[in-house]
Parts: sequence; structure tokens; C-alpha cells
Amino acid sequence: MALRRLIEAASIYFISFQSPPVALFFFFAYPIRLLPKNSTKIRNLQPWSFRYKFIISGDFLSERVSFHDDDKSNNEDQMIGMVDYHMHSVLSDGQDSYEEMVLAAIAKGLDEIGFSEHVCLKPVDWAIRIEDIPVMTSQILDLKSKYEGQIKIRYGIELDFFPGHEHELKEIIESIPVDYVIGSVHFIGNWNFDTDMSLYGKWSNDKLYAKYFHLIQQAARSDLFDVIGHIDIIKKFRVYPETNQDILFEDTMKVIKEHNLVVELNTGVLDRPCAEFAPGPRLLEFCYKYNIPMTLCSDAHQKAQIARHYDLALEVLAQNGFKEITGFNNRIRRIIRL
Repeated sequence: MALRRLIEAASIYFISFQSPPVALFFFFAYPIRLLPKNSTKIRNLQPWSFRYKFIISGDFLSERVSFHDDDKSNNEDQMIGMVDYHMHSVLSDGQDSYEEMVLAAIAKGLDEIGFSEHVCLKPVDWAIRIEDIPVMTSQILDLKSKYEGQIKIRYGIELDFFPGHEHELKEIIESIPVDYVIGSVHFIGNWNFDTDMSLYGKWSNDKLYAKYFHLIQQAARSDLFDVIGHIDIIKKFRVYPETNQDILFEDTMKVIKEHNLVVELNTGVLDRPCAEFAPGPRLLEFCYKYNIPMTLCSDAHQKAQIARHYDLALEVLAQNGFKEITGFNNRIRRIIRL
């Protein structure tokens, strides 16, 4: 351990004052040199598993910590420096209390979390009741204060978009001291396609995708939201278009870019029947092509799901060229470098 610390200190010294090439040698060489040749850690070593990443800005050296904390004797994955902005508690359709989820996030090493209960104009059993919003506000603000210094807690909501009801949606947003608002589409007309499979097959899948993504475009044009949630959740039940939809996808990304929105990489969708992140591979390519900012979310409905699949998510982001994600505070963005 002492040797590890000595090498880390040498890396900082050489980056700050002497020779970056020498620092890079220490920084990237030591994990392999310090492990036996047959170590499973070598086989499992990933680019994001190094404990420190450094960013030089002017005369200052800032530390950006990454995914694993190798000092942990139990070798559990640690999400140091990471965020999770999509979480649900018992107040909507989650299974755990806010405090239980906060404690789990602290244990996982997260730097920042955001609660984002479902808020819906329609009376559904998976959304918080409008009359319970003051309870939600009180609990989140109390926990922000209680755990200050241990973890940053942001206040978000996941608000269902309904065309023609923008004024009502705006009133809800303005009544809550939110740090960010996730705009999601769970309904096509009165059909909740996310939970009700009865109308699948009524239209061709191409037509269904057109209906859904036009709603996403309308949500983006409303300028109500900060983030578009699980952007291609229409695929949830393994429903895919019959033909190539690149034009529809690109048109959607152009609208999102024009209205300066963030897209979440929702890792929870990997556990749905479609078994892939949202956005999926093709849409993620278009996110990068159109320089759409990304943020990272697990869509956790219980504490065990917080930051789920983040190791794979970071790999996917890196493979697609993303070097940063977006954080929020009082609806103001900041950059979090990966």
C-alpha cells in the first residue's frame, strides 16, 4: 500500500512540475507491475478502473476519481465521482425510502444522486399523487441537509409529457424547487404502452415508432425539460421497426440539439425484455454525431439497483467517443469528466 501511495504521489509530482511522459509511465505501468502474472485483476483490468485521472487547468491540478477503489479489501465496485439522476422511492413506484437509497448510494461511493419520482397528469398508480408533492419536497430537502458533506442530493422529477397540456406541466414544474426535470413519454394517446401490451400490433412497428418519436420531438420543443428520459423505451418489449429509421432518429436528435436538451443513458433498460441501454447503439451514435450532452442514470426502483451496470455504461460511452457527462444543480448544468 505504501508503494502504491508513493507511485501515486510521483505521478502527481511529475504531472504538476516535471515531466508528463514520466508521470504517464508511472501511472499506467504500476498496476501491472505490482500484480502477479496470473492475477485475475490483470485479466479484468479496464481503462476506467484506474483510481485517479488528472486534468490540468492553468497552474492547477484537479483530481477526477473514477470507477474502482482498489483500497477496499472486499474489492467491491466503487462509483467514486459518479452520479445517478434517475431514482424512484416508495412515494411513486419504488420499493425503498429516500434515506435507505441515500445510505446505499453512499456505501457504493457515489458522489451525487438525484431523486426523480414519476409525476403524471393522468391518475396512475406508479406516479406520486399531486397532493403528496409537498411531502416529497420536505423529505428530499431534509436529507440534502442531513447528508451534506457525505453525498450531494439533487431534487428532480420525471414528468410525463402530454401534448396540449404544456401549461399544466409548466405549473407543476414551477411549484417545485427542482434541480432538473426529466421529460418522458409513457403514453401514446391514452395508451400506456410501458405497462399495457394490449395495443401492440394495432399499427405497424414503423408507424408506432413514428408516433412515439414525434411525441419525443414535441416534448423537446416544449422547452419544459432538462433531460429526455429513456429515449427509446418504445422498444421495451422487444418491439423494433420493420425498416431502417435513421431519418426519424436523426430528425429527433436535431430537435433535441436545437432545444439544448440532455439525453440520459438509462442503464435500467438493460434489465427489460429488450436487454439494452436506452438509447440503444444506433441512437447513441447519433447522440455523439450531434454533440448531445449525456447524463448517467440507473432508473433504480430499489436501493440494490442504484448505479447498476455502470461499468458497462462507462465502457459504452467511451467506445462512442464520450468523455464527459452532465450534472445539474438548480437547473444549471456542469460538466463531469470521465
